[in-house]
Amino acid sequence: MHRSTYHVTRLDMDVESSSLTNTTGIVRRNEAIKLVEHWAAARRIRLQIQDTIPVLPTGSRPAAWPCCRTPLPPGRASTS
Repeated sequence: MHRSTYHVTRLDMDVESSSLTNTTGIVRRNEAIKLVEHWAAARRIRLQIQDTIPVLPTGSRPAAWPCCRTPLPPGRASTS
């Protein structure tokens, strides 16, 4: 089994407030993550990638909803 240099098995993609409503950026990020997932799978590297969005004590902000509603590209894993 091929190992990555840093033996990373999990990535947390922190979505900043200024990126929450940038649909084009969200789609581009999802496509890039899909490429990384396929790269890892081809090398039998277990890799989990999660998105983290800002949340207030009262719950998620409406500004975060576009980030959550943007469909994942075909082939991108969803574990939520």
